[in-house]
Parts: sequence; structure tokens; C-alpha cells
Amino acid sequence: MHPPQERVSMTQVLLNTDESVEDKHLADFFRCQGVRCFAAGGFFWRSVGLRLFTPVPSVRPISLSSQDLRSMWKQGALFVHFSSVDNGNSFPGYIWLVEDKNYGFESIKSRNSRRVISRAFKHCTVENIPFQLLIENGAPLIQDTYHRQGRNCKDSVLERHRNYLRAAGSNPLFEAWGAFVSNELAAFKVELICGTPY
Repeated sequence: MHPPQERVSMTQVLLNTDESVEDKHLADFFRCQGVRCFAAGGFFWRSVGLRLFTPVPSVRPISLSSQDLRSMWKQGALFVHFSSVDNGNSFPGYIWLVEDKNYGFESIKSRNSRRVISRAFKHCTVENIPFQLLIENGAPLIQDTYHRQGRNCKDSVLERHRNYLRAAGSNPLFEAWGAFVSNELAAFKVELICGTPY
């Protein structure tokens, strides 16, 4: 189960004035949901709850200086979770990064995996879709996921997902993809698109 999001007012969202346009769009996205966020150490950080922050997007290993960590502490971070090549004092964890910008079906080495994916694509189509389609039709998929995971999916959970989809739909850094089986929405993914590598 995910920890509850740390809720803050719009005036508590801390940002520097020298941020990139992408940082400002990310800040707008998180602000709409009341999620605390800030820029530090050359990355944009968002709260995942309980003063734990992660970089968005996680596109490469990060090395933070003592000064970066002090700055993050002053902005409310108690813990940070990120990929690193440093051998410093930390708790081990994993974030998988794919560095191949041309990664696609041809990049999958396992013949069995390629066969399973090919078979799946014979029975479905995948396409870019408007967020409004997810706002109106995504609830059954969200409820199914929660039930399979043994979690309670109250109306408040669905409304939080709709708010997330509204915020993503009004932000140029996000796009939605849907998988359809017999013209019925079977799955979806919300994708963060960054034109500038961090």
C-alpha cells in the first residue's frame, strides 16, 4: 500500500526562480494535486508522502552534495529515494533506468518475451488517447486493479485518480496511452514526456 500523499497548500510549493519550463509544468501538475515539490541538486523532486521525496523524472543516476542535501532538508525532505552510482552511506534500493533512447520491441532479447508480446498485439491495439476518455471510462480499470491487489477502492480513491488525470490532461508534459481489445479500453498508461534530459 502506498503512503498517503503529503497535502500542502499552493503557497507551500517551494520552487526556485531559475527553474526550467519543464520544472514549472511539473510544479503545476503537482500543485493541482496538493503534492509538495521543489527543484534541488539539478533535479525536480516530489513528495510521495511522509517527507519522502523522489526525482521526477528519474532519468539517470544522481550524485548529491552535502549542500544539496542540506537544501533539500530545509525544503522539507527527511528522506530521498533516487538512483545513484555513489558508494556512500545509504540504504540499498533499485530504480531501473533504460538508457537506450531507441528502446522498443526489437530491443527485447528473450525470444519467449517477444513471442508473448506479439501474440498480445494480435488481440489488441495500442494508441494515444485523450485524457477525457480516461476520466470518463477509467474507473472500472482502476477498481479492478485495486480489487486484484486486495485494496479498498472507495469513491474518494476514484476521485483522486480523476483529479490526477485532469491535472495530467491539462499539462503539456503528459500523454495517455490506451490498450483496446475489441474496441473496449482494457488498460491505460499515463506517460511523462521530457524533451530535455536532466
